[in-house]
Amino acid sequence: GDYSFNLAVSSVAGGVFWWTGKAGIGKNLTDQALDIGGSLAAHAVALDPGRDGQRAIARWTAPAGGIYSLNGTFSMLSGITSIRIIKNGSVVLFDGSDPSYVGMTELPFSLAADVAAGDVLDFVAGLGEYGWTSADATRCKVTITPAQVEAK
Repeated sequence: GDYSFNLAVSSVAGGVFWWTGKAGIGKNLTDQALDIGGSLAAHAVALDPGRDGQRAIARWTAPAGGIYSLNGTFSMLSGITSIRIIKNGSVVLFDGSDPSYVGMTELPFSLAADVAAGDVLDFVAGLGEYGWTSADATRCKVTITPAQVEAK
């Protein structure tokens, strides 16, 4: 699959706003958890890979250079996906296919990312080991905080 995300249709269903195309991203717009085949926490984001192997991506762009702390969890809501955090499209900072994660439905991460202003971090969900093409949404919950930011 590729890293492109083509928005074709958007809709609100049951309090979740979905951006869909070849892959999908949903955001819970409510103040309560919602059942989307698994529990999607209030204001959380779900990544849903495409049927032909396209990856669903939530992207963060660094506002300033420096070191940022990334703390969060990928949660398999209703299937098994491959998950990664990728810097600038090529540097893998976190790989959920690591054998130490086999069988886990909650994949916590805590890491530091050294970035330049404008660098991007992609939080990616792709088809998992079974190649399921539906019901494979993954919740991505992350907090990004500056640990050491360069002066502007």
